[in-house]
Amino acid sequence: MPLQPPEQAIRKAPRLGRAIRDAVAWLFRSSTGQTHRFIVGSGALVCAYALGVICCVLSMPDIGVRCAFTTEVDHFFPEFLSPKGQEPLQTDDVIVKLGGQPVENWPQFLRGLAELRDRPEPTTVTSAAQLKDPALVLARLDGEEIVRVEFEREGKKGSVWCRLGRSPLAALVPTVLWFFIKAGLFLVGALVFWTRPQERSARLFFVLCIVSCGAYLGGYHWQSITTRPPLLLVFMVCAVLLPPVSLHFYLLFPRPKPFFERRPWLTLTGVYIVPLVFLFLLVVDYLLVRGLAGEGGKGVLEALLLEALLKAMLQGILGYFLVALVLYLLSISALLHGYWTAQDVTERNQVKWILIGATAALVPLGYSLYLALLDQTRFGGGGATWPMFGASLCVTLAFTISITRYRLMQLDQIVSSGFVYVAISVVAAAVYYALVFGGVLLLGSPIIGGPSLAQAAGVSATVLLLLVVLDAARGRLKKVLDRHFRREKLQLDRTLQRMSQAVARLVDAPTLARHLLHATADLLGVERGAV
Repeated sequence: MPLQPPEQAIRKAPRLGRAIRDAVAWLFRSSTGQTHRFIVGSGALVCAYALGVICCVLSMPDIGVRCAFTTEVDHFFPEFLSPKGQEPLQTDDVIVKLGGQPVENWPQFLRGLAELRDRPEPTTVTSAAQLKDPALVLARLDGEEIVRVEFEREGKKGSVWCRLGRSPLAALVPTVLWFFIKAGLFLVGALVFWTRPQERSARLFFVLCIVSCGAYLGGYHWQSITTRPPLLLVFMVCAVLLPPVSLHFYLLFPRPKPFFERRPWLTLTGVYIVPLVFLFLLVVDYLLVRGLAGEGGKGVLEALLLEALLKAMLQGILGYFLVALVLYLLSISALLHGYWTAQDVTERNQVKWILIGATAALVPLGYSLYLALLDQTRFGGGGATWPMFGASLCVTLAFTISITRYRLMQLDQIVSSGFVYVAISVVAAAVYYALVFGGVLLLGSPIIGGPSLAQAAGVSATVLLLLVVLDAARGRLKKVLDRHFRREKLQLDRTLQRMSQAVARLVDAPTLARHLLHATADLLGVERGAV
């Protein structure tokens, strides 16, 4: 192939640069239809992810043992002992067998728990004395299924029988509460982005709502979703991206920072490069751990490599906690800069309340970080669940006050009768889904034991989806009939819609107020006035 002359290569270089620039611009400045589809799809995925996490937690067998990255017990709930009177598991006990299956590492422990879902029919015993048989690993006593857990303590082996149950519904209370709290903020972000898709702050606020949903919903139950790669990977991506996306939003809110406007790419590189490196290493580490844990007949070298990968993953997570803390402090610094440089009282109040919420969240966040780094026993037992809920509640309340009292992102100019109709429709759909879901659970046939939670959720979702499809088909059929039988009305509606869009683009509220002020001043013959 002949070489191109230098001048041709020089001419093609700017073309390639313009092509890359146009491609990036297309990604970030998509059409209105693409934006609307992205918003609707994101909302559906967030709801599906929340439902998937809840179903996974309720379907995962639980024996009351909490351990992370090793087989050493971090926390044990004594209420799972069955029969009562046994000596409970203690911190730093090492699990060696679960239900008769050897446990050499943490992935095997998680896999053993997951396999208990498809356990065989347990042996029925009538007294606790029969449980002393070493060959018995799964039994039914007084109507409860119990499993033998063997452990090592200070070089001595022992065993204990644990009740095989589900995670208590109380464990889902933070998830459900937080989901409904964040759902309102998510709807506000979707509304602003729907109406103003070209604004960077609106786009970043909506992305922030998405990653915060994935981070908190998965973070409350990360141990339960570890055996579900799709749920865990979504949680990992959202949890790692939450601090840099928050800082990115505060660099744009309420107005872009001067240094960010001067060097945007350099600033974004500094914000995202370290989190993306951590994310890449964590995902690669997780995939390697999953691949090694899934192989059978591992040798000593593979076992040592698996243990080293688990330790590296734990150290990477603890290290990223410190990175996230630094990014969070930088976010507060960006809010302070926005407060000092606010151009009016309303803007300053908006930033003030968000700054108060972010600062108040430092207390529960710091406590959670202390548990993760210095008191992993309480951290493994769920000691950081409610502090993290308190941190998210502080930030959410701050945004709520800014939105309702100080017109954050000019929400009052966006809300219209169309949005109210959509909001009422969404609420009605949620209530309808809850009624169908509850009816399926409560009215299940007692002969076959009733449907499971996943089956009830599937039936409810199918009914709701069928209702939406039929309503869309009805609307499409109505349009076709109007096009054929009511052409004059259709053309009139289309003309009025175009006129309304043109007026909205040409005459905004400040321009209209300025014209009104000038006309009034000319009429009254005054030099000054205010609207």
